Amino acid sequence: MMNYEEDFAEEVFCFALAPNYLLSYCHGCLKDGSELKKCTGCRMFVYCSTDCQKKDWRMHKVECASCKACQFLEDFKVFFDKQVVKDYVIKRLCKVVCVNSFSLTNQYSVSIGISLCIRLSAIDHSCRPNVRYAYRMTTAVMVPTLCSRAPISLNDARHSYINELLPKSLRQEILKRDYNFDCECEGCLDDERNDRMEAWYCINCQDGWLAPREDAKCTSCNWTIDVDHFELCRVAVESALAGNKVLESGSYKLESKVLLANKLVSVFKETLHEFNVLRIPSLRILYENAIAEKRTMDMLTFGSELLRVQSQFQDEDDLAICHLKYGLAQAYKSVGSDDDCRKMLSGVPEAIYFSLFL
Repeated sequence: MMNYEEDFAEEVFCFALAPNYLLSYCHGCLKDGSELKKCTGCRMFVYCSTDCQKKDWRMHKVECASCKACQFLEDFKVFFDKQVVKDYVIKRLCKVVCVNSFSLTNQYSVSIGISLCIRLSAIDHSCRPNVRYAYRMTTAVMVPTLCSRAPISLNDARHSYINELLPKSLRQEILKRDYNFDCECEGCLDDERNDRMEAWYCINCQDGWLAPREDAKCTSCNWTIDVDHFELCRVAVESALAGNKVLESGSYKLESKVLLANKLVSVFKETLHEFNVLRIPSLRILYENAIAEKRTMDMLTFGSELLRVQSQFQDEDDLAICHLKYGLAQAYKSVGSDDDCRKMLSGVPEAIYFSLFL
């Protein structure tokens, strides 16, 4: 049996927490909790224990001094004219971080920062990945998206550099802009799958779906789209593309996003098919807001819709699917639907085992 610990796990070379998580996770081991203590020097980072802080001091002593000095950065520009590190060096380092870093996630797959790995960063991209990265404290782990078809080596592994649940044109635009390559992966070459990701609703049979084209025919009843329905669907797509930029931006308040998501969901009715990935940002906002406000029935409604979309394009053991199923199982449990809870959790334990107990 292959050694997953050796082949698909790696201690991160370095990591950086996002500003809003600096006081939530230990800067040495990424442990979370309420007993974290601030570094007495810079008071910008926290540690779970004195021992952990001592182990991290070799790295943090430079950070600590820099953190205290950064408040005088503007004065530094005025009073000192010697540049220790050239701009091109900083630019090159930033490029390395942008291209080779992974999103640092917690146990709920919430992004809390970025990390750099030496070996795992060599894994190639695919818009139809067969591994998904997760973390056990400061160890990055590549978890197979389908346990029965797990890659046997890093050469066979593929993970997505971006959010792969996007229309093909958007995926390729982002990959070209940020990673400078033209993607010809399995996912991009699968025309039927890509059409399904952008599918339109069939008003004739209300069952099949239409490819996003003027001459599209329903996959179920063979109805040819008419001019009026084409225009309605086109407007819905434009609304989704514009609205999703707002929903995925950090510049807007949650209340505004929830209001927009509700409006978009109403626009999507009888225009975008339930498989259409452009619906995902709205559903996710409404699902997460329902969790925050403890509205269980809305959690089940929007979470189930999310699961139906994601299950079309992600494997059953994908951590993205498993985390969503776990959240829905908790919601079913809270309303006494034990059978639905057990059904939702079926198949989840093996995938979670790979990420937590390698």
